[in-house]
Amino acid sequence: MVELNLLQDPTKALWRLSPLWLTHEHVKEANDSALKEFWELNPGTAPTDIVWEAGKATLRGALTSAITGVRKKAKEELEERQNKLMEAEKEYITHTGPDTLRTFRAAQTALEETRIKLTQKKLLYATQRTFDQGEKNGKILAYLSKAQAPSNTITKITSMNGDTVTGTAHITDIFAQYYQQLYTTKANYTPLQLSNYLDTIPIPRLSPLLRAQLNSPITLGEVQEAITSLQPNKTPGPDGLPADWYKASTELISPWLHKTLLDATEKNKLPRSFNTALIVVIPKEGKDPLECGSYRPISLLNVDAKIFAKILSNRLKLVIEELIEPDQTGFMPNRSTNINIRRLFTNIHANHTNKGSRVIVSLDAAKAFDSVEWPYLLELLQKFGLGAQFIKWVGMLYEAPTAKVNVNRHLSQEFSLSRGTRQGCPLSPLLFALAIEPLAILIRHSPAITGLKLGAVEECISLYADDVLLYLDSPVASLQTVLRIVEHFGHFSGLRINWDKSSVFPIDPNMDPNMFPPTPLQWVDTFKYLGIQIRKELSDFIPNNLDPVLKTMKEKLLIWANLPLSIWGRINLLKMIFLLYIFHNSPISIPSKFFALLDKTQTAFLWANKPPRFSRAKLRAPIAEGGLGLPHWQFYFLAAQAYYVQWWFSPDLANPNVPLQATLASSMESLKYIPFRKLSDIRTTHPVIVTPYRAWQKILNLYNLKPPILSPGLPLWGNSYLPNFQQIAPYRMWPHWGIRTLGDVTNAGALLPRNQIKHADTGELLPWFSYLQLQQAFRHQFQRTIVPFVLTKLEITLQNPSSKKLITTLYSLLLSTLQSPFLTAQKAWHQDIPDLNSEDWEEATDRAYDYLISTRDRLIQFKIMHKLHLTPLRLCRMGIRDSSQCPKCGAPEANYFHLMWSCPQIHHFWNQVLDHIQNTTALPKIINPKVCLFGIVDDTIPTLTSRILYRTLLFYARKTILSQWMAHSPPTIASWLNLIKTLLPLIQLTYIARGCPQKYDKVWGTWAETME
Repeated sequence: MVELNLLQDPTKALWRLSPLWLTHEHVKEANDSALKEFWELNPGTAPTDIVWEAGKATLRGALTSAITGVRKKAKEELEERQNKLMEAEKEYITHTGPDTLRTFRAAQTALEETRIKLTQKKLLYATQRTFDQGEKNGKILAYLSKAQAPSNTITKITSMNGDTVTGTAHITDIFAQYYQQLYTTKANYTPLQLSNYLDTIPIPRLSPLLRAQLNSPITLGEVQEAITSLQPNKTPGPDGLPADWYKASTELISPWLHKTLLDATEKNKLPRSFNTALIVVIPKEGKDPLECGSYRPISLLNVDAKIFAKILSNRLKLVIEELIEPDQTGFMPNRSTNINIRRLFTNIHANHTNKGSRVIVSLDAAKAFDSVEWPYLLELLQKFGLGAQFIKWVGMLYEAPTAKVNVNRHLSQEFSLSRGTRQGCPLSPLLFALAIEPLAILIRHSPAITGLKLGAVEECISLYADDVLLYLDSPVASLQTVLRIVEHFGHFSGLRINWDKSSVFPIDPNMDPNMFPPTPLQWVDTFKYLGIQIRKELSDFIPNNLDPVLKTMKEKLLIWANLPLSIWGRINLLKMIFLLYIFHNSPISIPSKFFALLDKTQTAFLWANKPPRFSRAKLRAPIAEGGLGLPHWQFYFLAAQAYYVQWWFSPDLANPNVPLQATLASSMESLKYIPFRKLSDIRTTHPVIVTPYRAWQKILNLYNLKPPILSPGLPLWGNSYLPNFQQIAPYRMWPHWGIRTLGDVTNAGALLPRNQIKHADTGELLPWFSYLQLQQAFRHQFQRTIVPFVLTKLEITLQNPSSKKLITTLYSLLLSTLQSPFLTAQKAWHQDIPDLNSEDWEEATDRAYDYLISTRDRLIQFKIMHKLHLTPLRLCRMGIRDSSQCPKCGAPEANYFHLMWSCPQIHHFWNQVLDHIQNTTALPKIINPKVCLFGIVDDTIPTLTSRILYRTLLFYARKTILSQWMAHSPPTIASWLNLIKTLLPLIQLTYIARGCPQKYDKVWGTWAETME
């Protein structure tokens, strides 16, 4: 369905520098020249902030002039080359011959290049992006996957008076009024009242050493690091200069931006543009589009302001964990939602000592980021002891800021802001985490609030940014106290609770809300927390979380079935299904039948309800192993659950789950030993421990590892896997001698001699009788004198607490247990090419896709590697074709190798291709199937760029052969050259889009010249 929105008011496009222009040689030269000239002539001519603003204005003018010049020149060149093409065409028609044909083709090529220069931007965001990224995971595929393309145009909105307003100018004014009111301070207290209030809260203070680090002068290295970390291709702020401009000119810009920040520090005043913003609005899913509150405001700040904020953010990240308790996980380094969700499930199903009236309270803050009062925030930063200079820096960012709202490309009048942390500023998330921490402190320290007690652990509060969970006992007293604290806190901070979205979730049965004093909170038996639907019964998890996703998946697959995508593109679409997050946060094991249903559903989509054309093994295997990377959902689930085993191997007390689970397991030591023991040895049946444990056991089975795992961490006592050690009594004495695990009593796998086993306190040697008992148990248990330790990649990964992308790593380890499809393919090709050895095949598979841009080209390469194209021989054996003869030469039993290489007509084509390559590029002619079919040239072509060119040209020769695969006529050299000529502009634009146009010149320069 096509939706047409007719704007009733004319709009004016904001000036924005397209990142694409920064790759244009002339524009880049003009930019660099203007930068150098300005900063050579103007420092000291005015205050630094004025000079910085003037510099940006000058550069905008220089860039605009350069771009206009390029466009004008390109248009003139286009007209000139169009005329030349017309003349060449007439000459060719009049005097047909090789010389006039060559001139005509050269004129065509020249005209095409000029068109690329003129329409570069349009091509980049159309044909080239589809060529490069159309079927890869990214924005294009996500856009294609939507049932209807989303419209960013707002055609009407409800005013504050309740009237429905149309017309872009009026709509923009309504949004401006709304945000002006939202961002206007509501504070009605004196500084003394605020200070006295905060003094009642035991707020931690930063140590002098960390404070000194936080307040040290900004360095040039910090400026450059912040620029490097900027994400490219993002919408810029009001000045129109994107992050790409700063990144492309870092060496020239960073010293002067550094000086500007130092002078601003001295004067306590930033350049004016640092405090301006454009507010763009993004609709919230499922909200009424007529309400201004249904849109999320994103502040587009100027990039120089974001660089400054990023510097402050980088510093604050290094110290913030000293100030904020582990209860807060939102935006905190090395913390994520899984900590909160796991903690929630632990408390719902834990056997607390104060059972009977346990509840969980979910508080939803209304417009939390937009409501923080600045006097409160700045005073709070002083109470945290962040230091005078750092607080001044923050204050400079919030000094008289202004904004305009951009709706339908129409700007509102500028208005002032006086509260709120701006969504879009790198510093805002950390400032908000600091702003809400006093509320958490008050709740933790209130004697009238009783949390849930499990052993020595008392659970009280959990936060993810503004999402607050309270774990309460005795809700009569606790709830009333919480409400008073929240109300008082909101008076000073500006934060308000949205009572309609806040709730009380009773854990214990038979809790009647009517038994408790009335509150604005709703009593519920289910609520949604961080994307997960929460209920008490574990059996409800799948119906409430996975089944809806499966239903949505089926609905989406019906829509996606009609998309013109290859199977690789369809696989990438499946990866967009929101399953891994739910797998990761599942408190229960997911039954095999669910995964079978998933596989059945996705198989029907992949093959359009037709029989599969190749095995699921080829689909699921990693791309590097000869597969297509289809998600193996069961492996994803196992990896997502095995993630939690890391909490046992490397307990981190900063993770609130660790003390909880240690209490469930009876001790921290017992928690560490869970992976090495039987389930019956573990003193808990709690699902947050049992579910990861079962996933761990399944993974060990995949690795063919039978317990006990002979690891240095294997516990000797209380371990049913080691019955011989359980016969030594009393085993509680052994820890006093430093003997807990197999690693404690061995050296290089051999039992330690007695003189190396001493009492931890007295230093006396282990008694002989005890040593003999230990020795006998060791020999009988392991049936050898030296134990061969098995330290798998799996265990090494989980024992490393700093493992990044842990689930991805675990998933890759699980996939490594499957047979590589490339091994099967190697055997098949070895029958045709006997000298194709392992080293050759390794090169062929390692480089199989590196040089190919398009996903569809990569899919063709995949099919060639696995011989998946149907041949006369195969069709004959399937009963589809009567004859197995080659359609070109008539040879019998025409197999894959024959059609791709040994057919005389195909062999002649290969000779022509290699001759042309040699004559054009001076690269050697290597008439060998290993080279032509697999690009095995590492030993014969020395430079990387030449190898890329050679392999790409040979691939397009294979693609040309496939275009005539079952035809009677052979492929022609002209078809091959025409294919390359068609794709070369897209290849060139891809290099430009990736920011490396010079690489295109190195790889394709010589070839492109010859095609002219």
